[in-house]
Amino acid sequence: MEDRQWLGVKELADTVGVSRQTLIYYDSIDLFKPEFIDTNGYRKYSTSQIMELREILFLKNNNVPLEVIKANIKKKSLDNIKKGLKASREKMLTDIESMNRKVEKINNRIYALERAGLELYTVSIPMIKYFPKRMLFMMPWGTTFMTRSKLYQTFMNIRKELGKQDFSDDLGWGAFFPEKNLENEDWLEEAGGFIYLPENAEIDIAQYSENIKTLPAGEYLCMNRFDMPYKRKAVDELLEWAKQHDIKTEGNLIDECLLDTTFQGITDTEKVDFSQLQIYIRR
Repeated sequence: MEDRQWLGVKELADTVGVSRQTLIYYDSIDLFKPEFIDTNGYRKYSTSQIMELREILFLKNNNVPLEVIKANIKKKSLDNIKKGLKASREKMLTDIESMNRKVEKINNRIYALERAGLELYTVSIPMIKYFPKRMLFMMPWGTTFMTRSKLYQTFMNIRKELGKQDFSDDLGWGAFFPEKNLENEDWLEEAGGFIYLPENAEIDIAQYSENIKTLPAGEYLCMNRFDMPYKRKAVDELLEWAKQHDIKTEGNLIDECLLDTTFQGITDTEKVDFSQLQIYIRR
């Protein structure tokens, strides 16, 4: 035998781009063993083993389990190798889909923060904005004596309920006020929190008929404010401004949260939400 026919562990590892520990581990589990061990106890590999090792590494790098690779090395079967690769491909496609959903969530969050940054320049100024049709999942607060803890608990209850329907996207949230109570003293009657639903939401309409609300596409009278959503002052100001300017509004009022109290310091205000009141304009 010529010495150059044989490779030591380090030499083979450098040749194929793996660590020495990987080759030693493969030897220990009988996946890829040296041709022989010399008198000094060093593993020796034949150059003809390189292609077999490359195939093992290809399968391993493409998420084929080691036990599947090992079975195919011992009893070579094209069908088994293809089966392992197809299973790996399906897992990768699932991972890609999951990653794309995460990227979409991040994009939605970035958009929301960019929008909030722009809205900070127009506080307490009535304005008209167009919105597409929107769906939301609303849950009543169940009291007219609102507190922060009740507000946050309601949001947690909504998220918990939507979690049962496999909805985890953060598309925005806020407070919902029924039209019939806007002029009443107990205007918080039947009011509650909401979370936006995605356009293609597959949800049991019959089961959640009382929770699902639709906001029609069109122009909305809006006003940004710093306050908690259950505070009325800005709501009265906006509705009074509409009357003074002969703007006819109809439908339910929402108060969409743009920045919650987590961002105190960025907004340089007391511990309140930065939100946008929105009510549909009748044309």
